[in-house]
Amino acid sequence: MGSGAPGGDAVATLAVAVAAFFAGEVLDASRDLLEDLWDLFQSVEWGFFTDADQDDVEKLRTSSFTYYVFDCNATLALVILLLTQLLTHIFINLSCSVVVVFFLIFLILLVNAWRLRSQISSRTQRWKQAASRRG
Repeated sequence: MGSGAPGGDAVATLAVAVAAFFAGEVLDASRDLLEDLWDLFQSVEWGFFTDADQDDVEKLRTSSFTYYVFDCNATLALVILLLTQLLTHIFINLSCSVVVVFFLIFLILLVNAWRLRSQISSRTQRWKQAASRRG
């Protein structure tokens, strides 16, 4: 049993889980933003994930996509850590580094939210148009 306050271990575990979830979301958002750039060199038909047969989608997820996401997120985590260290030591006073990291996270999430909303808007508008033609 822990030596801290009652329930302290549970609170610490919850805090770690929330922090890990948040870090994962930041990495996913960063990867999402880079997808448009990567599509310039090696295009992916993203509509496949919503329009293709579920068996085909599941096959792709288990054979390639899950590993692709892991590799990208791990690479991005390392790049973010290295860039943060580099910027901290070259340009920024150490006391400001936390603010810079939070600002970068804020920008990544904001831009990704805008991009995702644009995709959602486009897909729902197409669905509405298709439904009105059928009805």
